[in-house]
Amino acid sequence: MAQELTYIELAEALARHVYKNHYKPQQRIGLPPIEIFDDLYMSSFQIPAGVLKKLGILVPLNENWEASEDGMRAHVFCCEPAEFRKTIESNHENGCSFDALVLANICMVEFDGVESASDIFNMLVQLGVCEAELILVRKEYFGPEILKPETQELTTEINWTEKKKHLDTLYLNWPELIA
Repeated sequence: MAQELTYIELAEALARHVYKNHYKPQQRIGLPPIEIFDDLYMSSFQIPAGVLKKLGILVPLNENWEASEDGMRAHVFCCEPAEFRKTIESNHENGCSFDALVLANICMVEFDGVESASDIFNMLVQLGVCEAELILVRKEYFGPEILKPETQELTTEINWTEKKKHLDTLYLNWPELIA
């Protein structure tokens, strides 16, 4: 029997994924570059940012690049990855609901794909939110016939389960989930 995933494990996986894949240097006029997580004003990033903010992992920056509750779309991590678990354990009582956390992870998988977000995807499979199906897809090739490479590859297709329908309804009011 599979072990149940805890809130802390799922939140730590989300924080590590955002840090590894979306924490990038940002140039600033007259100032040195700073690493930020830019939510791009897209719900696919705003939901994870809101969840991680409530857990004390991220803090938004204002237009002057200062930490501020009224920050814009740029966020900085408050701690290093080695401290994620401890920070989440300290703040999880103030965090979002488990459903909001699952939704934030779904956003990352849907935006980044299974290959880039495989740790999170595997957790969603363990939670029964989705299933993986390996499929063979044909790749289009438009070059010279003599150079034609292998035209098929295996890829993972996500099959969402009934559990995701509930989360899709929550998504409709996502700002309330992270308020």
